Amino acid sequence: MESVEDFVRAPSEELLEGFSREQLICVAEHFHLDVGDKRLKENIRGIVKANLFELGAFKGGKYTVDPSRDSVNMSGCRDAGLTFEQRKELLLLQTEMEKLAVEKMRGEVEIKRLELEERRLNLPAGQPRVDPSEVCDFCRGRGHWKADCPKAKASRGNNGGQ
Repeated sequence: MESVEDFVRAPSEELLEGFSREQLICVAEHFHLDVGDKRLKENIRGIVKANLFELGAFKGGKYTVDPSRDSVNMSGCRDAGLTFEQRKELLLLQTEMEKLAVEKMRGEVEIKRLELEERRLNLPAGQPRVDPSEVCDFCRGRGHWKADCPKAKASRGNNGGQ
């Protein structure tokens, strides 16, 4: 197994991949990288590798991904490069975005409510609120009920006068 001193003399991704958790923490301390001591080995390795690429410690300057790995656990290093103030500001911005989304949704609901109210108010006062596809039981005409049927009213008027 390679040592941290060998890595410091000639940094390489291959050496970094073989290090234990403790060796990765030593490398991070040597390069003054803040990785925390409660993280998983894979997360520490990812943070160290990314920061060393940013510092230009690796030759070639490209950050490569191991194709054998299907996924990376980012739960421990989500905000790794952010200071407390930056994380706080990020959370405040996220909260503000959520509030704006809720307000937008409330506005959309209010618009729908007003549209329904407008439709209700636009109906003529004496007209029943009947679906045009409704069928009258008296004359079989569409768009009115038996109680409002003009033929039924005429029929009642003729029978009532006799």
